[in-house]
Amino acid sequence: MTDEEAKLIIDEYYNALKITRSKRRYAYQVKAKAAIMIALREELTLTRVARLFDMDHASVLHHERKHSSNMEYWDGYAENFKIANNLVKSVSGRLSYQARLAGVKAQIRYLEKMRKTLIEKIPTL
Repeated sequence: MTDEEAKLIIDEYYNALKITRSKRRYAYQVKAKAAIMIALREELTLTRVARLFDMDHASVLHHERKHSSNMEYWDGYAENFKIANNLVKSVSGRLSYQARLAGVKAQIRYLEKMRKTLIEKIPTL
C-alpha cells in the first residue's frame, strides 16, 4: 500500500465518522486517530504510519499498547476501529487482486513471446 492510498483511506475514514481531521487533543480526535493508526498497522510499518500523521513512532506504539483496553473500555473506540479496519481491509484486498492481475498479465506476455518463438522455429510443411 502506498502512502497516497493510505491517505485516501484516512480521508474516507474521517468522512465516515463525519469529523474533520485535526491535531487537537479532544477525546473524539484522539479516539479516531488511534483507531485508524492501529488499522493501518496491519499494512504499514510503524514509521510509515507515524509519518502519515506527522507524529513520532512512539505515539503509534503507545496506541498499539492501549488498543486492547481501548476496545473494551473506551466508548466508541471499537466502532471507530471496526470502520477503520474494514476500510483498510477492503483497500488492501483490492490491491492484492491488482497485484495478482499484474502477475497474470506478465505471465501472459511471457507465454505469448514463447508462443511466437516456437511458431518461428516450427518448419513450414
